[in-house]
Amino acid sequence: MLCLFTIAVFGQTAIAQKVKFGIQGGLNLANAQLEQSGTGNVDYDADLRTAFNGGIYAQFGFLKEKLFIQPGIMYSAEGFVNMVDRTAGQDEEVNTNLNFMNVPITFVYKPVKFLNIQFGPEFGYLLQAVADGEKVTDVFNRSELGLNLGIGTTLAGFLDVTVRYNRGLTKTYDGSQEEFVGDDPSLISNGNVTASSKMFQVSLGLNISNLMNKGSN
Repeated sequence: MLCLFTIAVFGQTAIAQKVKFGIQGGLNLANAQLEQSGTGNVDYDADLRTAFNGGIYAQFGFLKEKLFIQPGIMYSAEGFVNMVDRTAGQDEEVNTNLNFMNVPITFVYKPVKFLNIQFGPEFGYLLQAVADGEKVTDVFNRSELGLNLGIGTTLAGFLDVTVRYNRGLTKTYDGSQEEFVGDDPSLISNGNVTASSKMFQVSLGLNISNLMNKGSN
């Protein structure tokens, strides 16, 4: 579906529009919504995991450079930190690291020259999951669908500063608590857990096309 969308939209646009491209990277403040399956109750309080993101993007302009479609390929280190009751009466901190390859398709609207509003879907593929040093990739869902909302500004015509919020629309995990934290699920049974991601991103982008054009003028 992603390939068909890309071909249909970008293929027609590239003929009439000059394609711009750039690189970007920044800071992730990642977290997760953790719930007991079927109840909607939050069982664990998850804390932020501070990590990073980075990748490349392209821009296709419409409406006299007021509206852009901006696809990208991004590496994103995500996850969360939470307290889990592994033994009766004792809580233990568990660090869960989730490393994704994401493909955001962002619609960028510029109502004024120095401000833009961003929104669009993001398709993610889980490369690796590690909980307290134990690889638990196989127990997480490998594919993820999310939604990005954000605002940004452009400095000097080529330097983009963006703040975005990403909310997972699908579950990254749905299974037993024991597998969730890397334990043997046959030892004990504390019920099922579901997790969906949520994250703030602060990114700095370099629009290489605009920088090259600025240098040639």
